[in-house]
Amino acid sequence: MGDAGYSTMMDAILFLAMVSACALILSAATTEGRERHVADSSLRALASSSLASMETSRVDYFEYRVLGDRVDEVAERCGIDQGSWLYSETTKAVLGRGNRHKPVMEIAAEASACQFTLRLGGDALRLNPLTGDYTGQAQATVDRFLRERLDGRYAYNFSIRWTPFAGVPFEGSLSCGDAPPPGAASASALVTMPYRASMTKESIEEAISPTLDEIERSTAEYMAGGSEAVFRERLRSSLGSCLEKASRLMVDDVLDNTLYQASGDTGNPLSLLASFSDDYMTVEPIRANDSLDVKEALCKMIALYSEEPLDGLVDEIARGVKDGTLTPAEERQMIVRWTCSRYSPSSARATLYVWVRADA
Repeated sequence: MGDAGYSTMMDAILFLAMVSACALILSAATTEGRERHVADSSLRALASSSLASMETSRVDYFEYRVLGDRVDEVAERCGIDQGSWLYSETTKAVLGRGNRHKPVMEIAAEASACQFTLRLGGDALRLNPLTGDYTGQAQATVDRFLRERLDGRYAYNFSIRWTPFAGVPFEGSLSCGDAPPPGAASASALVTMPYRASMTKESIEEAISPTLDEIERSTAEYMAGGSEAVFRERLRSSLGSCLEKASRLMVDDVLDNTLYQASGDTGNPLSLLASFSDDYMTVEPIRANDSLDVKEALCKMIALYSEEPLDGLVDEIARGVKDGTLTPAEERQMIVRWTCSRYSPSSARATLYVWVRADA
């Protein structure tokens, strides 16, 4: 065999060796990728099934104490032994509340809805001091359920967030578990809140009907040759009035279902906080103490955080009227739909992350 033939044979052998090596590398990478995909799919399925089970699994007995954490603080300052049988039984008898056979998710949803938390400037202000112990007991219940559901190989993070007013930094939330690592498998679902909202599209339309009639008259004047600038000004003022009237109904609905229901006959829950603490809670521009009118504060926040969307609605209506593509009836329904869209109290977003523990 000549040198040329020998060289060609060696080149062929080296080529085949390189192809074989590449095949081994690709095979390993493909296998690893397939295993990772299967593992991720398995974790997502586990997260989804665990989240669903929270809605059907019931707790035999769930109990908490109204203002329990605040009473414990006072007891500690007075040197009272909180671990004593007498203290435990007395506070339970006076402040204790309980429910039997309630779904785990319903407990979490109720805990999120009764907190009334404002988030402004990176700070959080909780307006309801009555249910600190409720929140702690709810977290413990969720944690116990999920740790029993997931074996020791897995870690988790659960959260539920309720935001009844569109665009307003007012919410309720509950979370427990460890901080999820990047890329952790998750499942998310909308959860129906455990109360019935009395607000309907019809009730909102009825409340703002006189103002809608004013808007219709302003529109007719503009279409008859009136000033566009005057029409826009009147429209903006009337829409602001619609939102103000509707927001009072919305806030009353939320308060009656959550904060005031938890407070019973005690009136403003913040006055109870003042009885147990000299501290004042401040989140600019709100200073929360026993004189804070929660209803008025929420109505002002709804108006404040709706200004930009309201301006957008003015532009949309003005364009439609000018182009002749928006009839008076369509204009009316557009305003009603927009007003209704600012309020969605009936559901919360629940999310569960699941991942394999590093020490598993």
